[in-house]
Amino acid sequence: MEINLTDLKINFKATEDNEKSNNILGHVYLSLTGDEKVRISGIILWKSKYGGYNITYPKNRDFIYAYLSDELKNKVEKEIINAYESYIPVIN
Repeated sequence: MEINLTDLKINFKATEDNEKSNNILGHVYLSLTGDEKVRISGIILWKSKYGGYNITYPKNRDFIYAYLSDELKNKVEKEIINAYESYIPVIN
């Protein structure tokens, strides 16, 4: 089987003030499209206590739900951080 995924779209949703942890900056959804469509949800962007950011992917103790190669993971994480840094909150 051959599947052609050519486009990556990152959707960033900032957390609400009542979120469980004040370290969580937002939730990220990846959409891979091309001949087919794949959506990965459950990615969380955290503020590191040492400066910078941490990104966690959906998993449980025994299984990682979204595995990305190291090269793709580095590219995606740069795009996630760019999406966060260019995010402008709506103030009512």
